[in-house]
Amino acid sequence: TTRLVGSEMCIRDSSYTGVYPALVQAFADAFGDGCQWINREDDAADKGLRTSKLQYGPARLAPKYRFDPQNELLNHVQAIPELKTERLTLSALTEADIPAYNALVLDALAGYDRRDSTSVKRGYIPMDRELNAGVKGLRIGLPKEFFGKGLAPAVKKQVLRAAKLLEKEGATVTEVSIPSLDYALPAYYVISSAEASSNLARFDGVRYGHRTAEYQDLEELYLKSRSEGFGPEVKRRILLGTYTLSAGYFDAYYKKALQVRTLVIRDMERVLEQCDALLGPVAPTTAYKLGEKTASPLEMYLGDIYTVPVNIAGIPALSLPCGTDEAGLPVGAQLMGKVFSEPLLYRIGAVLERATGYVKKEAE
Repeated sequence: TTRLVGSEMCIRDSSYTGVYPALVQAFADAFGDGCQWINREDDAADKGLRTSKLQYGPARLAPKYRFDPQNELLNHVQAIPELKTERLTLSALTEADIPAYNALVLDALAGYDRRDSTSVKRGYIPMDRELNAGVKGLRIGLPKEFFGKGLAPAVKKQVLRAAKLLEKEGATVTEVSIPSLDYALPAYYVISSAEASSNLARFDGVRYGHRTAEYQDLEELYLKSRSEGFGPEVKRRILLGTYTLSAGYFDAYYKKALQVRTLVIRDMERVLEQCDALLGPVAPTTAYKLGEKTASPLEMYLGDIYTVPVNIAGIPALSLPCGTDEAGLPVGAQLMGKVFSEPLLYRIGAVLERATGYVKKEAE
């Protein structure tokens, strides 16, 4: 039986739910009667709004497949419009947890929507069309900035092992340099916080979002609704974003962050002309203990250092398990590609999955 893990909260709180029947139907068509839907209230403990990075970020520390598709591929009408730099992220939803199923999900979700100004009109391209093509002749780049200070030795070892496995399968692996990556993380948090501040202003309890039960006047309605409805992380980003957009600081922070984003985009485009895809770690360390870093938001933000360049540059990426550390904790690798190169990333991911023997281990 293939189990589909979802959340009724996502459906219940969504203003547009057309995507969910399509998703369930896609799996039902693929697996017939062996398809079972499981509701999981992951966010029930925190009633505040959460960013998609915080919602799906743990996939980088777990032995899971996660895909950040090209932003324009998916309909965002049903999503909370908090951040333009954030993207809907696909975590593999089945117990088999392989790229083929992840590709099936993206196939069901991708498409143009006239109500979404960010979606693009393209002909249908099956996401799994290249799954069995192999990697012979492909050029894989290793950004040297991903393997410097701060990367745990065990993580570096497993990601480089993954590169060797791809090389053994016929790919050419070369080192590349993306100098602007050193500035991607601070730029990302400045931009995303500014967008959160702007886009979440509408959630005031009048038309959108949580509405407080008791209030005396309009000002109290705004204050209590937003205070009760937003979680700590969202409040933190709204405050930071409001500061960076304020008069006197706009040019010093937000404008500079946009300039850094342009540099990252140009650098990514340059190296992806030399390579078919990039390979690097997903997180600098393996999973830390529950609650270990919650007291320090900055430390938590640093855990995104290898994933935010993808959001900044607007390119697709696939993360997948590639080994374990000395304690048996999973290590994640990520593949990054050119705009609309999702089928290619699934193709490389399928080869890497077979080479590492991950599915065989899971079955045992």
